[in-house]
Amino acid sequence: MGGDSEPAPKATSAPSAVDAGDEPAKIQRLVALVRESHLVFIRNGKEYGPGDAADHLASKAERAADPKMTAREFIQRHASFSSQSGEPYTVRLPDGKTMTASDWLLARLAEIEAARPGTGH
Repeated sequence: MGGDSEPAPKATSAPSAVDAGDEPAKIQRLVALVRESHLVFIRNGKEYGPGDAADHLASKAERAADPKMTAREFIQRHASFSSQSGEPYTVRLPDGKTMTASDWLLARLAEIEAARPGTGH
């Protein structure tokens, strides 16, 4: 939802540096960032807090575990929409605006990938 050209709001804590090729670690970090967020996650019309949303994504990651799957593929295939209804997940930001969970997660992934080990990011 978003539709604006504004950048996605950052997570409340800085992404941890993750080795560039460690896709499972990137997925785990995304789940941690969801848990640490102050967002409302909307799935199939129902609102969930960050802890419940993170638990849901973690269970999807566990079920979809594929050593060749990238974090981007996880977002696109499993973390962006309901497998039951096909509806996209959305997030409500602290300012009340909404955006797709996909946009929020992809922005967090970009931050994770930009934070190189040893750079202090």
